[in-house]
Amino acid sequence: MGGLAAVFNAISISQSTKPVQFTTVTKDIRAGDKFSTEVLDSIPVPTQFSESLKKSAIPFEDMAVLSGRTATRDLIKGELVLWVDAPVRGAQYDLQAGESVIVVDMSRAPVASIAVGESVSFRISADNESEPLEWVGPFRVVSVGAKRMLGERSEQAREIGIAVSEGGTVEANKLQSFVDRQTRGTNEKFQIRVHSGV
Repeated sequence: MGGLAAVFNAISISQSTKPVQFTTVTKDIRAGDKFSTEVLDSIPVPTQFSESLKKSAIPFEDMAVLSGRTATRDLIKGELVLWVDAPVRGAQYDLQAGESVIVVDMSRAPVASIAVGESVSFRISADNESEPLEWVGPFRVVSVGAKRMLGERSEQAREIGIAVSEGGTVEANKLQSFVDRQTRGTNEKFQIRVHSGV
């Protein structure tokens, strides 16, 4: 019995000392450039420093909050990405355990009115702009412009935040691929459908 307890203790200690991954950039980024998944990577930080670092730097598990966001300062390749480097901090979103955010630029598909908490689907090209459009979703809206409180509504929002599973469902991956192409400047048209009111 004592041997079994020692094994569990060793496993527990190794998990608690496992480094935490934080977000870095894979190339130099200038203030005003948009973040995309292609320019983000992770770096391990020892556990004893990770809790205090989470207050200022973005854990890699939360890196999706950067997608499509504009950098507020110049970053050098390999530098940690801080919460202040993007206008929105992940903790401000109403996320459930295991969720992250994809921010969608709505300037090419304006919606008359949308509220935090509503469900939406997108009609997009899944892998590249030459493929036929398909519907993906529904996804829960967690931000509309700067609004993040359940039920807050905006007219003609320029961007919305969508909650997705951190594990990455097929539909969420298709939406992330579309947002990455938007970030690179492709001029793809898309449609949005609002499913329910709050």
